[in-house]
Amino acid sequence: MEFDFSNYLYIVRKVDDELHARCPFHDDSRPSFSANVKTGLWRCHAGCGDGDFIHFTQMINSGRRVRIYTNKNFQVNGRSEDEKFRKVATYQYMNGEGSYHLRITRLESSSGAKRFFQEHLDAYGHWVKGGATTSVLPYLIQEWIGREHPVVFFVEGEKCAEFLQSKGFKATTTPGGAGKWKPHYADHFYGKQIVILPDGDLVGLKFAHEIQSTLYLKNISASIIFLPGLGDGEDVVDWFSQGGTVEVFRKLTSVS
Repeated sequence: MEFDFSNYLYIVRKVDDELHARCPFHDDSRPSFSANVKTGLWRCHAGCGDGDFIHFTQMINSGRRVRIYTNKNFQVNGRSEDEKFRKVATYQYMNGEGSYHLRITRLESSSGAKRFFQEHLDAYGHWVKGGATTSVLPYLIQEWIGREHPVVFFVEGEKCAEFLQSKGFKATTTPGGAGKWKPHYADHFYGKQIVILPDGDLVGLKFAHEIQSTLYLKNISASIIFLPGLGDGEDVVDWFSQGGTVEVFRKLTSVS
């Protein structure tokens, strides 16, 4: 059995059971919607939410454009399309020359929904709309590139990387989150022990295995650690907010 998302979406590409499309719940100029036609699970990586196929069709058939959010039990909450968003963070990536080239701005609403937009530095030194026009380095590389930092945590998103950094750990990610990993990123991890912390969903799990496979082919040590108790779509920040401690985190990830 396959769940038929194609009747409702502008699909950009489909690889095996995974499809990528323009999200129908926001003005999606850069395709951010992914779904699995076998499981029926979907996610908008720009922050509209995630859920199963039944909830997806319910919202589509409501006849109005809405933002949707689901909790870990797939209970649906609707939000109007004109919900106000505010800038909460800006993340910058360096190019191979050590200069900042890519800037990602994170927007959040009062309900916790999130959006992102990217800008790059042009030849005249101005930030302009659009993703990187040249290769960029993994996030926060300047904080862990030295030999004195052998363990680096790979997470799905800059917020998580900066959070772990604030807890005294070295962490990184790459632009765009799940589905945006590029094999050349692996070249920057030689000599490191990479610990991948996937989000609590199928998209995060697939992303983690993609990274681990690439690193394995280059003889780079990489392990995947599943933090206990994560709900669907939750991450390491959620784990700490639910009572996780640095001491327990060190034991779970075998970091001394």
